[in-house]
Amino acid sequence: MKYESLYRASPALHCIALPFILDTSYSLLQTIEYERDRRFATGGGCLDHKRLLRVIAYGLPVVGGLIRSAYEKIRAERDYGSQEYWDFSLRGWAKSYVAGTIQIDIRNGITGILVRHFLPQAKSVLDIGCAGGTLSSCIDGCQRYHGVDISQVAITEALALKTKWKDGPVATFSVADLRSFHSDETFDVIVFNEVLYYLTLESIETEIFRYCQFLSPGGVVIVSLKNDEISRIIHRLLCQRLERIFSTIFQNQPKVPSWKITYTREHPAMLLSVFRPVRDALQK
Repeated sequence: MKYESLYRASPALHCIALPFILDTSYSLLQTIEYERDRRFATGGGCLDHKRLLRVIAYGLPVVGGLIRSAYEKIRAERDYGSQEYWDFSLRGWAKSYVAGTIQIDIRNGITGILVRHFLPQAKSVLDIGCAGGTLSSCIDGCQRYHGVDISQVAITEALALKTKWKDGPVATFSVADLRSFHSDETFDVIVFNEVLYYLTLESIETEIFRYCQFLSPGGVVIVSLKNDEISRIIHRLLCQRLERIFSTIFQNQPKVPSWKITYTREHPAMLLSVFRPVRDALQK
């Protein structure tokens, strides 16, 4: 009786907590399944207990974000914010990040479809973490595209690819850390493709609000995130600070295709979401 009364007294609490609990449980099951398949493929090995703990800890409503923030405060600064790191990486193991993979082409194609559907009048796009700038060829009707990347290697490649495009918008590029980039112009669409998880949670909140100042009235923000526990925290944070309009998910399938989203480090599922600043939601 006591628990029944508690449930009736706080239905809102259950409505808020239940999706997070289910999402965390599903993520945990995915991780266990991945570890099982990995051990089978490699003939054994230990379970990745650290990842299992991260899935559980970061998946907790509210508490998960606090745990992640506390961890970010006590750890050393990562190399992800360094131009030298990315210049070195894009010449080597991360060369495929620049352009030419089907994963990037599919993501760019979906991004273009989202822009065409939710903001068909869009004429300008700001692409943060643009890599080779290939998104510019996927936005119909776009007249002005500006790509920003921390790596000089990426921007050099983007400028080389630009000369091969016969059609498309006027494309410009700049080398800058997303935390220091500034624009005197506004854009109809701002895209963050697979870049926000290189920031701390505190920085993400700060930068999202700052970039909304570069958004034209009625403009949208499009964010893509891979399927992992950090991205889930980031997506929850974005949904709390912005109005989410739409989300879609895709994943390149392994050799044996499946109808379900699976956890894999090599080919993670990608969630693309369209957001609008709350100020626009209040003006509707």
